[in-house]
Amino acid sequence: FNFKVKYELIDNKLITKFIVNNKDTAKMFFSVGAHPALALPATEKDNETDISGNRIIFEKEEDLVHYKLDKAGEFIVSKEHFGKMKEIELTKELFNEYRTLIFEKPLSNYIILKKKDGSSIKIDIHEAKILALWTHDTYGAYICVEPWCGLPDYVDTVRELKDKDHILKLKPKDHFEFTYSIEVSRNV
Repeated sequence: FNFKVKYELIDNKLITKFIVNNKDTAKMFFSVGAHPALALPATEKDNETDISGNRIIFEKEEDLVHYKLDKAGEFIVSKEHFGKMKEIELTKELFNEYRTLIFEKPLSNYIILKKKDGSSIKIDIHEAKILALWTHDTYGAYICVEPWCGLPDYVDTVRELKDKDHILKLKPKDHFEFTYSIEVSRNV
């Protein structure tokens, strides 16, 4: 296979496109996703970074389904209802409870990272099958907003890649493209 990443910067918008070409004569099974980290205004308190006051705002009201990870944050242990909401306040306590927030495809085509300093970042996620949010549970003034086409393994994983939940399948000599964008704005 051939894997390319194309970046395009238009004004204050970074567009990232992943291009996968199956050069084989057999069907190809794969996952792809992004892991951009976005800086947050924060304060240091008692050996902990306080990121409260920053929030993720969904384009639409969501009824979120969450893939819960094990204590090590490596494998999915369950799939559960997370709740109906339009926004999520970002706190280290939230990421202490949920190592990574992994949501099934939200209805929203985009989300906005609204920072407590008034600035915001719009992330276009409409092509993603999964949306993950991650930060370290005690330190670091950042949030990773991760559009994915694929999932981590379950704790009792299926050993055949072709049978994995949310696995992508690409016919011989075919190609796959996945695009997301990040747009910085002072007032959204």
